[in-house]
Amino acid sequence: MHNGSKYKNLKELRIKFKRTVFRILFCFNKKRTCWLIIGGNKKGQNEDDFYVKLVRQAEKLIDKYPEILEEKNA
Repeated sequence: MHNGSKYKNLKELRIKFKRTVFRILFCFNKKRTCWLIIGGNKKGQNEDDFYVKLVRQAEKLIDKYPEILEEKNA
């Protein structure tokens, strides 16, 4: 994962659709349920800035919705 996250299980998925690559940040909870958190297209953006912003947004969403990482909701 670029630019590190406070969540060690935050990962990146890349999907190509019609010559456009979308990046989706996702994580697994303790029961290995996958949660797609946030995504975007970095075309035309500085790579480092894109990842810093995307990771920070993902962390805010995980902080706001802690059930994402909780085992009982899986």
